[in-house]
Amino acid sequence: MKTYFNTIFKLATYLTKAFTRDKVALFFTFVFPLIFLLVFGALNRNDNGVSFDVAVINNSNSQFAKNFVEQSQNSEYIDVKSAETLDSAKEQMSRGELDSILVLPEKFGELNQKSQPTGKLQVYFDPSSEQTGRTFAQIIEGTLREIDSSITQQEPLFNVEVVSTDTKGLSSFDYIFFWSNWLFDS
Repeated sequence: MKTYFNTIFKLATYLTKAFTRDKVALFFTFVFPLIFLLVFGALNRNDNGVSFDVAVINNSNSQFAKNFVEQSQNSEYIDVKSAETLDSAKEQMSRGELDSILVLPEKFGELNQKSQPTGKLQVYFDPSSEQTGRTFAQIIEGTLREIDSSITQQEPLFNVEVVSTDTKGLSSFDYIFFWSNWLFDS
């Protein structure tokens, strides 16, 4: 048994010496990963986290809707882009300028019988970036649930409706196939 461990120790010593003498192996083991860390760390140094490029279209005249839009513009997670209509926002989204579209319908924020604001907010997303749209919708839904809990402890007053801008009847696979062909053909 002693000869077995002695052989393993000698082999480990030999391989360690051979490794430390190989300059290419040392470079790719220690220096190359450090260069990656420094370069990509410098590129992402000013990245404060997640933010979404969003167009907010307010079709409501209620004070609550106006306050909601104002708070959205001051949010650190939302970068509000200008869009006059839903169609112009969809056009911007098709060009990749927007992650989502928030639409506040006409009755959003109107008071119910208990003098509480209610409504259904619509979040539009592009099927080619479904994860981003659904993530943003979850954030908005969580925000509305917080507003609900601050107003009442009853059933939610606000809901989020997630609407796809898919007009051609394509599946997620079709979008992935399209983008992979576009990337490799360029």
